[in-house]
Amino acid sequence: MRHPATLRRRARHGHNGYYMPSAYMPRSLESSMNISPPSFSLLDLVIEVPTPDPDAKNKAIARCTEAPTAYENWAPAVASSGVSAPDTVMVPLSFDLQEAMLDGKDIPDELQSNIDEIVKAVELMGAKHGFPVFIKTSFVSHKHDWVNTCCLGTADRETVIKHMENIVGFQGFSDYMVSPSLLIRQMLETDAEFHAFYGKMPVTQEFRFFASKGKVEGYQPYWPERSIENASVTDWAERLKKISTLGPRDQARLIDMAANVTRRLEGEWSVDFLKDRHGKWWLIDMAEGARSYRNDAEFIKVDQDVGIGLSR
Repeated sequence: MRHPATLRRRARHGHNGYYMPSAYMPRSLESSMNISPPSFSLLDLVIEVPTPDPDAKNKAIARCTEAPTAYENWAPAVASSGVSAPDTVMVPLSFDLQEAMLDGKDIPDELQSNIDEIVKAVELMGAKHGFPVFIKTSFVSHKHDWVNTCCLGTADRETVIKHMENIVGFQGFSDYMVSPSLLIRQMLETDAEFHAFYGKMPVTQEFRFFASKGKVEGYQPYWPERSIENASVTDWAERLKKISTLGPRDQARLIDMAANVTRRLEGEWSVDFLKDRHGKWWLIDMAEGARSYRNDAEFIKVDQDVGIGLSR
């Protein structure tokens, strides 16, 4: 038989050692043992508050700036490979400006010059290629909210700020909360099969390839059927299926493009391609393979030597 003191301790603390309030204790047990809850003062509690890291801001900036997924770190490989990519201008994006946008604060006067630079770059890109232009940070575009984020139809200052706030706010939920730059890009001309999501985003023919050091493993259609929401047409599934298959010629072309651009980079990469209305393929984005969505159900392995799909 266990020692009575042991029985009293177990009754008071429950089967796992935690205190059992008398309200949940059998009345007969409570009265027979004459147990009352322990008393303590809030003054007895010791709350440890972490000491803020005075260098946290600089560490966050360095982490995001050095990230391989940041546009600045893979764009040179694209340029030297000769692979087609949209005309892009990078404007440095102040950490303090992003912080103000994330906090929902008014932009202070000392940060207005950064907005001036961005608005000017939007004006120049619009004059060169026409509006709308495409904007994004070094990491994200928040394209699902298309008309309110990356698709910018004017250089109006307040409109530019609103689109930036929406993109920066979305970026705040990502692995990289701050961006070295804002990218202002040529908007590619496409023939959308339909529009989807809450921002009326055009769904076009896009594919994601996975490659490492010039060796292409395989690819997948960019948009899984299960991802589509709020489609603009009733037959969207049939339309999506039509643009989710690559012919041999296009497949060989994209394998070659993915191999060329990743040959100059370390590690595994995802490489996203989009076909414009004239039938030309463009490299529109890249990211570390380990951080990229991979759809195993639709993934097609390739034999790079002959350029044909092997299995789905």
